[in-house]
Amino acid sequence: MTSEPPRARTRSAALAVRTTIEEPYVKRMPTMLAKLAAGAAAMMLVTIVNAPPSFAAPTLEVSQLEGLTDGQVLTVSGEGYEPGLSGIAVGQCVEGYAGPADCNLPNGSTFRTADENGSIGEFTVTVNEKFGDHDCTVVQCYFASGPIPNAVDEATYKANVVEHKISFGAPAVEPAPAEPTTAPAATTPTTPTTGGTALPKTGGGDSMPVVLLSGSALLLLGLGVIVAFPGRGRTGVAQ
Repeated sequence: MTSEPPRARTRSAALAVRTTIEEPYVKRMPTMLAKLAAGAAAMMLVTIVNAPPSFAAPTLEVSQLEGLTDGQVLTVSGEGYEPGLSGIAVGQCVEGYAGPADCNLPNGSTFRTADENGSIGEFTVTVNEKFGDHDCTVVQCYFASGPIPNAVDEATYKANVVEHKISFGAPAVEPAPAEPTTAPAATTPTTPTTGGTALPKTGGGDSMPVVLLSGSALLLLGLGVIVAFPGRGRTGVAQ
């Protein structure tokens, strides 16, 4: 029986040791991967559950915003506010409002609490041209909703504010666009025609023919006189 060379025996021994070490690790690989995947999924689930809920931007529906009359009753509804948020002021306020004195209380404004769905319900308010020291025919007024400034943090305030400009009196009528002016039609110049009533042309170019014709006429007239009275001429000469 032929014995293996020393180098071959060493390589075979190393391969056997490597196989003995790697085989259990390879067998455990699927289990380890499954555990890692389960851990990652659990972490994602925790992140999703603990993330703050996101809500749609609030909307405020008002039955009329322009051409309002003093004492007019408006129907109002709103949704999309932070669920459970209380102290939401809704109503007529002056531009730059900062507190209750800047809003039309108690008729034109009220306070609402959002339900679990973020709705403030439907209700009515009465708006006025003037309230307190404010005149909405002079300064810009709004129909707005939102928490009282400084009553909540800035992020909550900005996320729950809706503002609509309002105006009293007949809405401004935009002037009708001016009709385009039509340019007068271009006229084609006409060539003057000559006729029986046309005036004769005069000028330096006509002077020579006129002189010749006049001279010819005088010559013919003189010849006519000589022919008509031939004897009288001869009698005068004889004497």
